[in-house]
Amino acid sequence: MVFSGERYYNIYRIMLTAIVLIALSVFLIIIIELIPIIFDAIVPMNESRPRKIKLGFEFFIDDQRYFYIYFIFEITVVLTGMFTILATGSLSLAFFRHCCATCKIASNLIESTVTNHTLQVPACRKVHVMYKKINRAVRIHRKSIQFSTFIMNSMNKWYFAIVLISVISLSCNLFRLLYALTTLNEISEIIMSIGMVTANFMLIFVPNVIGQTLIDHCAEMFNAAYSTMWYLAPLSIQKLLLFVMQNSLKTHTLTIAGIYVSSLEGFSTLITTAISYLTVMYSVTMK
Repeated sequence: MVFSGERYYNIYRIMLTAIVLIALSVFLIIIIELIPIIFDAIVPMNESRPRKIKLGFEFFIDDQRYFYIYFIFEITVVLTGMFTILATGSLSLAFFRHCCATCKIASNLIESTVTNHTLQVPACRKVHVMYKKINRAVRIHRKSIQFSTFIMNSMNKWYFAIVLISVISLSCNLFRLLYALTTLNEISEIIMSIGMVTANFMLIFVPNVIGQTLIDHCAEMFNAAYSTMWYLAPLSIQKLLLFVMQNSLKTHTLTIAGIYVSSLEGFSTLITTAISYLTVMYSVTMK
């Protein structure tokens, strides 16, 4: 249980780090765009320093004269998108963490089926007590899988769109960072690119960690059934435990659009794809 608690702590620490990094990226965008205004207030010149919006919008008006309109619109769009992602992501995280918790409860029930305590129960009640625990564990585990499948089916097309946009955005921002490092001499552009790459990276990484966690929790049923003293249980209970182990060998995954599995392996696939797109863009640009 100590190991499990440490694992949960590490997962929530990753989630908190992702939120902090995304918020920090937005804060950097605001600071970078306000640098000319801050310098005009601290070290004024005869003319105002040129102001530049890092995220381009087309309002068909002078972006220098109406800079604050551009700036307010940009901050509104960025904050709305950020809070939308955090709200939906937190809700999805709560749903899938609930599924992980119920799978853990089912594993603990299976693990406590055949113990020294249950073996000391009178023979007339022993099979009934063990059967009741197995039945309860299987029902909880099945409902957990059904609930996670229902949630995934409800959000499947939206998750697929987010994954697709995230990979394309990561490739473009990696190319932007590479271009800023090799061609431009603007520190603000480099910092901006690093912030965007970090935000996209965490946006891809966090859902895959959640998917991998659910896979691991569903697979714990097999380890729990195998680690019991099944060899001391009555023959009917041994058959039930064997059935549980056979059924738990089927890996339950969060599949997006039927082609992508949310896991650490899927995360590496997405990063590899983004880098491949980056290579293609760089090769085309160099020609």
